[in-house]
Amino acid sequence: MVLFFAFSRLTESRLFVPRYMIPAVPGLALFYGWVIGRLEPIAVRYYIGVGTMAMILFAQWMIGNWNHENDDWRGALNRASVLNNGDNSALVLYTSYVESASLETLNKPEHRAYILSPLAAYPAKTTHIVALPLDTDVASRAYWDSEFRRTVQSCENFTVILRAYFYQAWWSDYLIRYANEHGYRLANKETFGKEPYMQLLHFVR
Repeated sequence: MVLFFAFSRLTESRLFVPRYMIPAVPGLALFYGWVIGRLEPIAVRYYIGVGTMAMILFAQWMIGNWNHENDDWRGALNRASVLNNGDNSALVLYTSYVESASLETLNKPEHRAYILSPLAAYPAKTTHIVALPLDTDVASRAYWDSEFRRTVQSCENFTVILRAYFYQAWWSDYLIRYANEHGYRLANKETFGKEPYMQLLHFVR
C-alpha cells in the first residue's frame, strides 16, 4: 500500500481517487461489519450502526448534489464568446476535473483535450485558452502566473469560467485581486447553471 501511495504521489497516475476505490467497497463493508459485531456492550454497536446510517444518508445527499447536470457550459461559453469580442482576448477555464491536479498533465497537448473538453462541444471565440489547475497551492499559483505572463497579459480582455466545485470561490477571489494588481478591472460577474452555480468573470483593461 505504501508503494502504491508513493507511486501515486511521484507520477502522473492517481491511484488514490475515490472512484478507483469502488471495487474495495464490499470487502471494506464486510470488515467494518465484522469489527462492529465484536464490540461490547450491544449498545455500542447500536450507536455505531445509527451513526453509520446517518453518514450513508449524508453521503447520498452529497452525491445527489454533486453532478454534471448543474453545469451550463453552453450558456457560459456562448456568453464568453460575446464578451471576448475582439481578436486579442483570452479564455481561462477551471473545469475542476481531477486530472487537472497534475501540472505536468496541463502542459501536455494530448491531456489538455479532455481537461478542456467542454470546448469540444461548445467552441468559444477567443485568441488564447488557459486551463487552471485544480489546486490552489504555491505551484498552481506559479503556473497561473506563468500562463498569464505568456498569453493573457498581452490581451485587452479575458474571461474566466469557474466550475462550481473544489476551489471555485478561492480562485474567483484570487483572480479578481490578481487582475486588479496587473492592470485589469472586473467588468462582468455572472452565474450559469443550477445551484451550485458556475461563475463567469470578465476582465478588461
